[in-house]
Amino acid sequence: MIHVRALPPGSAVRAVLGVFLSLAAWSISSTVIAQVLQPDLTISKTHSGNFTQGSTGNNYTVTVTNSGAGDKNAGQSVSVIDAPPSGLTITAMSGAGWTCTVLPTCTRTDVLAASAAYPAISVTVSVTSNATSPQVNSITVTTAQTESNSANNTATDSTAIVQPNPLIFCDGFETGGTCP
Repeated sequence: MIHVRALPPGSAVRAVLGVFLSLAAWSISSTVIAQVLQPDLTISKTHSGNFTQGSTGNNYTVTVTNSGAGDKNAGQSVSVIDAPPSGLTITAMSGAGWTCTVLPTCTRTDVLAASAAYPAISVTVSVTSNATSPQVNSITVTTAQTESNSANNTATDSTAIVQPNPLIFCDGFETGGTCP
């Protein structure tokens, strides 16, 4: 605001200019946007070959990877839970750093850096004698920490189940005394 005051007549030419600056209360607000980098745990499950009805010692390999931009923090639990179909029975689960005392679950609480993977879990199964083919085995990973995408926490692996080779019995009677 500018105030101008006139001088009385006959005064030397002088001008007085009074400038008064009145500042209204300025309100400055800002919004800070912080991008929180979150982990994104993903899981995969694989096996080799076919499994045979009635067999034991069949193995799956399970891998948990942090596909997110942030680390999975220490102290936040991670659980891997296997959900075998009716034709498979889990007989063991193990992996370096994993605690697998109550089947079908393994847990751990250490850091998992972005783009890194925990050591693999080996899942050993037996196949029932009447298992149908294929057997689709499902596995899930969960964490107590917030993830950027929890929709990719389950994986499946379809396993072909074959019948055992039939025993060939040969007493030689049908073949004239010789067996193949």
